[in-house]
Amino acid sequence: TRAIISWSCWKSGNSNPAAQVTVSSARSSATRSCSARAAISALAGARILTALAALSWTPSWLTALRVVDVTILCVALAGYLALVVAEVRWPRPGYDVRRWATAFPLGMTATAAFSVARAADIKGFRVVGQVLIWPAVVICVVLAAAGTARVYRAGAHE
Repeated sequence: TRAIISWSCWKSGNSNPAAQVTVSSARSSATRSCSARAAISALAGARILTALAALSWTPSWLTALRVVDVTILCVALAGYLALVVAEVRWPRPGYDVRRWATAFPLGMTATAAFSVARAADIKGFRVVGQVLIWPAVVICVVLAAAGTARVYRAGAHE
């Protein structure tokens, strides 16, 4: 079985989901799922940080939230890297609708990088977002074209 080190989400008992590094199948959805969740969490954290800063919250609370938000974004970036490595190492030729599950976390991670850059005032994350958005855009365009071609071919055979 091909395996990679990837992020997977787990839940023990009634505790909150936590991320851990595990060895899982390259085609596993755990990497995509955890990466997307981390990116959405970082995006939400950036929105909360912006709102609390507008309300003039205590600087120590804002600093703590910045650290948490940047940490969550770093988890999302690690998931982005794991997805790219898995797609390059074990390419899946041909169109499959499940590929959208790879495109979504890539786009969300880039969006989260932009939001955290603005909310936490870390200009380096803006550059990261600018770099990461283009592979996500390319994958979305390729998937949209491949899906359209597949639907067109299926209609031509009827």
